[in-house]
Formats: sequence, C-alpha cells, structure tokens
Amino acid sequence: MDRGRLRELWRAEAPAFPLWAPVFLGLGVQLYFWAPVEPALWLYGALLGGAALLAALFRERAAQRPLLLAALGLVILGLCLAGARARIVAAPVLPAAMDATVEGVIREVTRTAAGRPRLVLDDLVIFGVAPGETPARAQVSLQREAHVEGLSPGLRVSVFAQLGPPGGPVEPGGFDFRRDAWFKSLGAVGFARGAPVVIPEEGRPGALRRLRLALSEARAGLAAGLRAALPGETGAFAAAVIVGDRAGVDREATQALRDSNLAHLLAISGLHMGIVTGLVFGGARLALAAIPYVARRWRTKQAAALVALFAATGYLLISGAAVATQRAYVMALVALVAVLLGRPAITLRALAVAAMAILVLTPEALTHVGFQMSFAATAAIIAGFDWLRERGWRFGAADGGAGRRVGVYLLALVGTSLFAGLATGPISAFHFNRVAHYGLLANLLAVPVMGFWVAPAALFAAALAPFGLEGPALWLMGEGIDAIMRVARFVAALEGATSGVPAAPGIVLTLITLGGLGLCLGRALLRPAGAAAVAVGFAIWALGDARPAVLVAPGGGLLGAMGPEGRALDHAKAESYAARIWLEADGDGADQREAAARPGISSAGEARIAELPEGWRVVLLPLGQPAPEAAARLCAPRTIILSAAPVVPPVGGCRLIAGEELRRLGALAINLERGEPRIWTATEAAGDRFWSRAAEGGAEEPAFGAGG
Repeated sequence: MDRGRLRELWRAEAPAFPLWAPVFLGLGVQLYFWAPVEPALWLYGALLGGAALLAALFRERAAQRPLLLAALGLVILGLCLAGARARIVAAPVLPAAMDATVEGVIREVTRTAAGRPRLVLDDLVIFGVAPGETPARAQVSLQREAHVEGLSPGLRVSVFAQLGPPGGPVEPGGFDFRRDAWFKSLGAVGFARGAPVVIPEEGRPGALRRLRLALSEARAGLAAGLRAALPGETGAFAAAVIVGDRAGVDREATQALRDSNLAHLLAISGLHMGIVTGLVFGGARLALAAIPYVARRWRTKQAAALVALFAATGYLLISGAAVATQRAYVMALVALVAVLLGRPAITLRALAVAAMAILVLTPEALTHVGFQMSFAATAAIIAGFDWLRERGWRFGAADGGAGRRVGVYLLALVGTSLFAGLATGPISAFHFNRVAHYGLLANLLAVPVMGFWVAPAALFAAALAPFGLEGPALWLMGEGIDAIMRVARFVAALEGATSGVPAAPGIVLTLITLGGLGLCLGRALLRPAGAAAVAVGFAIWALGDARPAVLVAPGGGLLGAMGPEGRALDHAKAESYAARIWLEADGDGADQREAAARPGISSAGEARIAELPEGWRVVLLPLGQPAPEAAARLCAPRTIILSAAPVVPPVGGCRLIAGEELRRLGALAINLERGEPRIWTATEAAGDRFWSRAAEGGAEEPAFGAGG
C-alpha cells in the first residue's frame, strides 16, 4: 500500500477521534497499573511539563498533527489521574494479624464467596491501635446467618474479630486483592469471633448521616417486604434486583445463573438501569402526550426525560449506590441529558462521554470486570446495529402488519444478544476462566422476561404501593422471576453447558480489547487492524505457555502440582480459596476434594513432595512439622525445600526457602526451564506499589492521602 493511500485511509479515521478519547485516557490509566514501581510525584510533573514544552517547541508540527498531540496528552492525563487517585484514597493498613474489638458504622452488608454474611465498616475504632494508624475501613465476615439479623447500613456496631491486612495474590501474577482494597481505603479484613452488638450513638447525627440512615432503613424495609410477599428464592431475587440486597440468594441459584450466563441479572447494572429509565421515559411520554393541553404546549420528550432522570436517581439511592450501579447511572445520565439537549441518546459519542466521566472520577474502574463488560457490550451493540444499517437493514417501525413487527423485534433481540455476547464472552472467559456455551439461548429467553415482565411489574408495584394495592403486581413480578430461574436451571443442566479455559497473560485481554475497539470505532484502516489484533490475542491465548508445574500458596499453606490427571493438591480442605482459584485458572472443573485425591503429590511423614522432570522435586514442610530434622533428612541435590517454620540451612546441596523469607515472598510458581527450576514469586510479580508495600509497613505516606 503506497503512502498516499495510507494517508487517505488515516484521514477517514479522523472524524472518529472523539470516540477514541476515553481509550487513550484509559491507556494512560493502564500504564499506571502496569508500572513495576510506584511512580514518584516528580515524574507526573515531568511528564506534564515535558509535553507542554514539546508542544511549545514544535508548534508548527503540532498544529499539523493535533490529534497525535491530543492522544499523547490524554495518555499522560490518564496516568496522572490514576496516580492522584491512588494518593487521594490512601489510608492506613494493618501491618499484621491481631485479635481486637472493632467499632464502626456499617457501610455495606455483603456476602463472601462461600455465602457467609459480611460487614464493611467505616468510621473505625480498633482497640489497641492508635487513631493515626487505624484503617479507614474494615471488612468483617460473620460466623452465622443469625448474626446479621437486625443489621443494616448506617448502624454502629462493635464486634470482637481477628483482623489482618488484605491478602495478596494466591499465585504470582494473579488477582491482587490488596490493590482493590487500597482503592476502597480498606485496610483491615478478618472474621468475627462472636456476634456484633449494636451501639446506641449519643447525640444527633449529621444531615448526611441521617440521610444515609433513612435510605438504609428504607432499603431494609423494602427487602424485608419483598421477601415476605414473595417467599423463598423469588423474594431474594426481587430484593437483589430492586434494592441490591443479594443476601438471600442461595449458592445453588447463583451457580445456575452463572452457568447459564444470566448472573448479570442479579447485579444492578446497565441493563437494569436502562430498563427502568426506558420504561419510565416511555410511560411518562405516553401519559403526557395523552393530555391535549400538555401535548400542545410542552416538549413532552424533554419532560419525560426529566421524569426518567428522577426515577434513575431514586433507583440509584434505593439500590445502595454500589459501584456497578453508579456506573450504570452515569451512562443513563449521559443518555438523558442528550435527550434534554435534543441529541440522540444512544450513540457511541454518548458512550464515550460516560466512559470519560467514570475514568476521570474513578480511574481504577478500568481494572474492574464490570466496567469492561458493560462498556464492551454497549459499544458492540451500538456499532453492530450501525454496521447493519449501513448495509440496508432497518430496525425501526416496520410496515407490513403485526407479524413483520414481531419478526423485526425478534431479529433485533437476537442481534443485541449476539453482539453483546461476542463482546463480553472473551472478557468473561479471561477473568472467570469459564465459558457458558448456551449463554445466547439463555439470554434470548430470559432478558425479554426481565424487560417486559419483571421490570414493568416492579414499577407498577412501586406506583400502587402508597395505596396498598401492590399485591397483584408483586405476584406478577414473582411469576416472571420464577420463569427466569426455570430458564437458568434448564440451560445450566444441558450437557456441556459450561467448560473451563486456562488463564491467559494480560497482553491477551489488551489485544482483544484494542482489537474490538478497532472493529467498533474504526472506519477504513482500523477495522482490519482491529480484526488482526483480536486474532493475535486469541492465538497467544491458544498457544501460550502452560500453567505452572508447581504452585505454593502464601506462607506454604497449600501445595499444588500438575499430575497425569490435572493439578493435584496436598490437602482436601485447607486454603480453599487458593485451591479454587488455581483450579479455575487451570481451566479445571474439579473441586478441591477431587484434586486432593489425584496422583502427583507424595508424602514423607508430614512433608509433601511434588516431582518435577529431570529428577527435581519440591518438598513442603507445613507449619508444626519438626522442620530442622525433616529438612536435614530430605535435603539432597535437585531438591527445593519450602518450610513455614524457620530452618538453619542444612548441608546436602538442596535449595531452602523458610520462615520469614517464605512469608515475604508470598505465593510461588515453580517451572523447569532448560533443566533448572525457575521460581517466580508473588512479591516479584506485584512490584513495589503502594498496596504491596502497605502490609509490610513500608508504604510511603502519599502526598495528599485522605482515605476515600
């Protein structure tokens, strides 16, 4: 291709540059998270000053390439925003585990992966910890279901708990909870050793606190009313989608929704916010148009948009304003403001504005799977239908009778599910290592039930509740929820409904994401380039390196080794979270008990031994083992000994990692490379960042840390 033709194709891409603005901003944010060490404050000033100096020195060339300069500026801005945000949310982190009484105000009532109730507390007092060293927020899991009864956000409680710093990744390069915790100002996690006690507060709380208490009481009352009117999982599902209370949804129902790719229906996200605002907007516009006086004198479309905006704001507040709901609200807000200004509401430009707003306010959202999937789905749907319209397809009001209109609707529904599934499928598989093969079928059956049955019935119930007439509407909503659950269980029970996929390196998601954006936002040059990037990403995923031969949990709590039947584990119960993450990342559908029964790990007394090729072996000595004697007995050439207890290096030619060193290195991954073992540590993979330093007591005080 000659240079002139290339320039012509590039000029065709220029009008779409505003759509790429959040992509360049996000690239800067991602560069911050990719950095192996925490960028110093002077670096941000140097980047901003350097960019300004280059623009001044090369004004003429910059004027000739303004888009290139703007793209560079957005990348630098994204990097600076992420660095600033990391300092704004900074708060103390507990340096070590401790048993203590903690007091705090309940911010959220959530659930652990095992289904246990969990409290997120702020405004903390931890007895035995100085105020200046007290974390801004703590997360405490409760022992029993009964312990959460009567508790709701806004109440101040006291509980005796075992607390510690947020945990690191369970394998090198894996999900680092410490990073998530840092951006939530969460400096302590643990579990209660007894039931929480509500503490009556003296004095009158402030206005903001009173509002939070009132909203919390309203949410709790609504959730209790829904569960009373719709017993069992029906009421629990209703409470989840209306007020964000997922406490009553049991594990079996949740798993069925996941295996059928319908778990997104439980989380209040863009789908729910879009349905609510769309129904309110349509209903308000229809009602206003039915009044001749209003229809002649008012702009009913803009008036309906204002009503929908109030409804979306109310839904945000009553649902608990979780992060995903806030993100959905911003997207709805942008769309409704576009209607108020007389602009098209659902466009790629509106989506770009919403993405920019979220990345500016919370840059860390870029790393969240909810952000990635919601924007990917919306962009793919809009771009997909635009592409079809360019080829003569029409999805508006159809002529030819009711049959044709139904056909157009069904075709649009299939297209929506197909485009969204193609966009979110790779992201879901990357993060969760699982593919739901019949997700399209499940969504085609269940999403219309949510949009045209459950949501309208819920809105009717809300409108009739002040008059005490909500019963029939709630019953109708419950029937729709039951229909969704029947679809979920039917699809989840199909043979081959799900399969596991092995974990992929981060570059895979980057290539697939940028390639997908090229397909959605590109014109002439970037579409084929995007398709190539997606293909390369999948090729790396398919042909990439095998999973680690040996994995060791932080502190030596669990050993996993690849055997003839898959990864074998040395324990059927211990370190269940690490075991689950390892097996999922292997793409292995076995549970921990099944993996513990596999061949691949042998025993020598209490020691556990994993064999590697060429005569190498890894020996794990658990805590409590008479480590010096065992290490001396097992020490031999081509042997790596890992001991949770301190050990004096024995004579015998073995490699030893023990005691404090093993704890400091975190999780380990061991592979054989060119006949020699390569030990990759979680500490090495995490780098020197605020969140990785904090638990070691070595975090520098951020320049303007306040705790978010």
